[in-house]
Amino acid sequence: RSSDLLAHIQQTFGPKAAPPYTPLQRALLQFSFRGAITTNFDPSLGNAFSAGNLAAGRPACTALDLGDPRPFGIFDFLRFAARGPTTEFVLHLHGVHDHPERIVLAASDYRKRYGDFTAVDRDDLPTYRTLDDIPRKVVWALLVTYPTLFVGFSLNDPALKHILGVTSADFNRGRYLDHFAIVGARSEEEEQKLTLAWKRHGITPVFYRVVRSPGLGRDDHSNLTALVADFGTDLQVNHGLDPISAFTGRMLEL
Repeated sequence: RSSDLLAHIQQTFGPKAAPPYTPLQRALLQFSFRGAITTNFDPSLGNAFSAGNLAAGRPACTALDLGDPRPFGIFDFLRFAARGPTTEFVLHLHGVHDHPERIVLAASDYRKRYGDFTAVDRDDLPTYRTLDDIPRKVVWALLVTYPTLFVGFSLNDPALKHILGVTSADFNRGRYLDHFAIVGARSEEEEQKLTLAWKRHGITPVFYRVVRSPGLGRDDHSNLTALVADFGTDLQVNHGLDPISAFTGRMLEL
């Protein structure tokens, strides 16, 4: 990789002068998940955890890089998650902005990190199922041990889809892996199509309606915030989202 590319990655995904995390990210982390894992390179999730930790007199959150050649911190992450909700770490599966040389970006990076994730048998199950390095072992362990909620994930990550297939094949679970995803859809027809795609990988989608906004010139995902606010209210979680903004987002669906 050229130095220009490495510098571009670090500048693009590194800390910014803007708010270090979004209200939605902070709200999601209020739901007391066992741990937070991300395929993103930026520090915003860790910043959201750190805000809560520091306010409570706890240390700031540490970003863990799954590609770090010194993985002792990842061991701590797994142990902390095993005993209950943890806010000490965010695990970055594909790298962190301040170590751009380790970021998983190109197809060759995926092959180096995860091995052969393309070969399948006649039942469309992965042929290569060996857990022969730390990244594969850790992701497999997390997906087997904990129900996972995917947010902002599009099923375009070939390595994660592969390991979902490995867990299904290892335990003969078929489509019943007990994972969930919050997914945007523009219509009922799109929901039906996406439901088949997600359930094929053992994930049950929970949909919010995406609205085309001519004024913005792009899709409006405000209903994602409204959906999370509804979850928080139902579960009596202090999510901190603005109910007016959430209501406005919900009205865009009508």
